[in-house]
Amino acid sequence: MGLFDELKSTAGQVFKKVGETVGELKDRAGLEYQIYQVNQEIQQAKDEMNRVHQAMGQRVYDLHKQGQITDPQLTSTCQEVEILAQKMEQLTTKVNQLRDDFAKQQAAAKMAEPQGTESKPPDAK
Repeated sequence: MGLFDELKSTAGQVFKKVGETVGELKDRAGLEYQIYQVNQEIQQAKDEMNRVHQAMGQRVYDLHKQGQITDPQLTSTCQEVEILAQKMEQLTTKVNQLRDDFAKQQAAAKMAEPQGTESKPPDAK
């Protein structure tokens, strides 16, 4: 009976240790989840701050266009925005011209195809 009692005691210690380890893992997982949640809240706050900054910048730019901004740094920044807006307008015009050129090439290529030579499936008769 001594061996059985010894095995029973050892098994009890093993189960106790497993229970403690599971409890520690549960606590650790709970803390990691809390960290994740707080980090999510931080990211949401950053996103909201970026939205507010964007709205504030748009308001400053609108006031600049109305001639109501006198601060030299803000005026300089608004002028940078105007330069970028002009560049975007030029690039958009270029893209539209390239699209028109491409469409004209496609139309010319279609017109240059001999009539009645449209490709037909090999088994069509």
